[in-house]
Amino acid sequence: MTKRTDAATLLAIWAAVSLFALFGPQPVGLEGSAVAGWTTLSAAGLTLALLALAAGRSWTTRPAPLWVASAAWVVSIGALLYLQSSFVGSYAGESVVVGWQLTPTGQRHHEANPGTTVDEQLLDAGGEAEIVWTRTSILTVLLATMAAYACSLATLGLLAYLTTPRLTGRVSISKPAPPAATIPPAISPAPVVSPGAGGAAAQPRKKLFYSYAHDDEDLRDKLDNHLSSLRHMGILEPWHDRKIAPGSDWSKEIDVHLLQADIIVLLISHHFVASNYCYAVEMNAALKRHDDPADPAVVIPVVLRECVWQGLPFSKLQALPRGGKAVMTWTSMDAALTDVTEGIRRVALGLPVGGD
Repeated sequence: MTKRTDAATLLAIWAAVSLFALFGPQPVGLEGSAVAGWTTLSAAGLTLALLALAAGRSWTTRPAPLWVASAAWVVSIGALLYLQSSFVGSYAGESVVVGWQLTPTGQRHHEANPGTTVDEQLLDAGGEAEIVWTRTSILTVLLATMAAYACSLATLGLLAYLTTPRLTGRVSISKPAPPAATIPPAISPAPVVSPGAGGAAAQPRKKLFYSYAHDDEDLRDKLDNHLSSLRHMGILEPWHDRKIAPGSDWSKEIDVHLLQADIIVLLISHHFVASNYCYAVEMNAALKRHDDPADPAVVIPVVLRECVWQGLPFSKLQALPRGGKAVMTWTSMDAALTDVTEGIRRVALGLPVGGD
């Protein structure tokens, strides 16, 4: 549930790499060369591609991409240092990029003067590298230098993304002072008074908190539509992070609503399990509320999509729909969500699940 924060992190890293490529020192020989104008574009483009790939595949949740990115950075730096040390000479106090293939003139000079250094060959050629080395080989060295430089910056940006915490806030493990109004535990059955003329139940509305991955937002909306009947009956008051007002501290808002919720619904999918925030922060806070004898909350896993969730910490809890069958595997999604709604209704009213 950190898409906005993640996007800001990606943008900041990409901007930093692009600005460094644009205004920072470039490898010797690139400035003023035929490929100088492409250096910034290649570094910025490659960085953007790698960051987008890392975000799309949730690379921050696995260690392997970090090691691969580290190795790629070391290789690109090594290639850059090799190119700079082997194919850059000096003439009249200025650096000159040379090639790897000699021209006929350069070959004759080399045979007549074996053992001459690159600087000496440049001196004999009056600083004109193309007299000694072919234009194609010089351009190849320039392109290889540009590629190594762009790769070093892009992989450095990727390393920054993989090692920078993607979360800007954490759910507090210790509870703050309880709110002024004491919320009755969701698991304690409360006497239910039949709705009067106004159609509202006498008992307080139960506060429901959705914990979900943003990739499952469409399914959360569908479930929320089904739960609207409970809202109209005065039984339930659902809440999710899309209700946070602009300018609010979203981390604190989520923290407060997690601590005040009577019912916490975990919308389970592979997206949820892969999300650092959903799994490591919200799920742990929910289970802590579930085990809190002073102010417990009912935690209900709702299995949206097929994934391996048995054996995870929340698997000890009774899941919905019936039998833990994923919503997306039902022939009728409405039937699946109706089953979930009925289960939540019974929990909110303190009725036995599966009874009348």
